[in-house]
Amino acid sequence: MEPTLKKGWTVCVDGDADHVSPGDVVILEGGCGWIVHRIIWRSILGETDLLFHRGDFEGGIGVSPWAAIRGRVVAIIEPDRAPIPPFSSLPTGFRRRFRWAQARCRVYSLCRSAALYLSLDQGREFRAVRRVFRKMLL
Repeated sequence: MEPTLKKGWTVCVDGDADHVSPGDVVILEGGCGWIVHRIIWRSILGETDLLFHRGDFEGGIGVSPWAAIRGRVVAIIEPDRAPIPPFSSLPTGFRRRFRWAQARCRVYSLCRSAALYLSLDQGREFRAVRRVFRKMLL
């Protein structure tokens, strides 16, 4: 989560994951341990509730089940007892990249849900659309 959070800092976490929204910083349970990332988008595909997330540094977008959220980061305890900066106070370039990533996740989710609804998983058209959106998410 650099530059927002530095490695080795201690954070305060609210364990209530029901009230998080895009832009919030959360702790997720990942395959290699705990991950601190910012929520980009929430998508419900069929019976699956997905979370699109990303760190504040340049990088790819991660996808996890919504149940992987362990809590929302509310404050930095060490080194200086400061609150997490609100999304509106982040640099304009970061907010612009975040909004672009959010739009890509929204379009991908809509296409996936339409494909599930229309049962196009076996069709050539769906594979072409899926290939385009995979490139967009990288």
